[in-house]
Amino acid sequence: MAATGTIQPGDLLLSVPRSAIFSHHELFQVSGPVELAPEHALLLAILVEARKGRESAWYEYLRLLPEQELILATWTMQDIELLQDTELIESAIAAKRKWKEVLSTFQQTVSTYAKDFTVDDIAWAWSIAASRSAYMEENAWKESEQSLRPPKANRSERGPGCTYDGSGVGVLIPLLDMFNHSCYPVSKAGYNPVSNTYDLIADAAYAAGEQVFIHYGPLSNRELVEHWGFTLRDNPHDSVRLSIFEITRAESTPLTDPDLISAAQILGLENPLSADASYAIGFARGKASFWDSVPWQLTTSLQLSALEARICDCEHVDLVETLANGVAVCGCVQKLCISQLEDALLDRHARLQTSVTKASTAAAPDHVKTAATNYLSCQDDIVQSILRTRTDSISESSGTG
Repeated sequence: MAATGTIQPGDLLLSVPRSAIFSHHELFQVSGPVELAPEHALLLAILVEARKGRESAWYEYLRLLPEQELILATWTMQDIELLQDTELIESAIAAKRKWKEVLSTFQQTVSTYAKDFTVDDIAWAWSIAASRSAYMEENAWKESEQSLRPPKANRSERGPGCTYDGSGVGVLIPLLDMFNHSCYPVSKAGYNPVSNTYDLIADAAYAAGEQVFIHYGPLSNRELVEHWGFTLRDNPHDSVRLSIFEITRAESTPLTDPDLISAAQILGLENPLSADASYAIGFARGKASFWDSVPWQLTTSLQLSALEARICDCEHVDLVETLANGVAVCGCVQKLCISQLEDALLDRHARLQTSVTKASTAAAPDHVKTAATNYLSCQDDIVQSILRTRTDSISESSGTG
């Protein structure tokens, strides 16, 4: 989507009236009330309208849709493994399982229609609904006979296809779903209860001919590939996560005390406690000096707990008290933590370089290779940036000595 003229922040980019928003209510036009979950009804509505061809009022919109969305659930397991990310592999497996559940439910619940569509037809409609749905409050679709009060607005903070929390109804908004995502807040989108339209408003300036973007939200590459199957080479919201196992080479960390978990959240951990009771520390992009901002009291406590042994001659420091009260730990323990963390990052860097080469030369579809290469390269950029700040800090310390 490109600007046809100069656009300024605050300009209205797109306004889609409710009558032009595709929802499961399209089924009411052909069969009356449908006893289906909204997500299944939307899938069926897409199939029914697509089958009509030129006879459908939605023909011009539907013919613009891709033959298949390249979401993660459509990747083969060999392709998914190129990402070298256990969480994403698990997400993909869950998505594939969800697809099988949707197919089974659809075929059983709407058996009258199911026989008219192939599995490929249903897979296409499901991928469209999964990747392009925006969510709006149910009230926006109900006409009140007792009040002229406009329905409550619902401003979407994330783009189409994000995890649905059950509070609204999934819809397809023609043209809005044709905009590409930008990492930066270049636009705002939401339902306008006064005009009864779904509006897209510019938050950035554009010159004529420039591509105009939509902002799904501050999403990492992990979230982007999980929901839409693409990644961005330079994503300011991306991060690198190292498990405590990678840092300490210990099998697990028995940290289950509620006070410790609470303190860990205060210190800004990503996923403070995962299902396997191991911690993951998130390293975000753009910090002036990573080594000055790492919560060393936390990593030291994790180190002490993981090793389950005294590693210096200092007084024993209670782990919970250390985190709760901010008690400083000894310098030799900090030094060991820094050394092990640096080793873990160097090891990750070496593995990422190998993975980038493997992904870029793999016998996989171009969109898979691009997504995997971008994902891994962005991760490696962060690791190298962190290691550079470590080298710089050592050089500065040596220079001031």
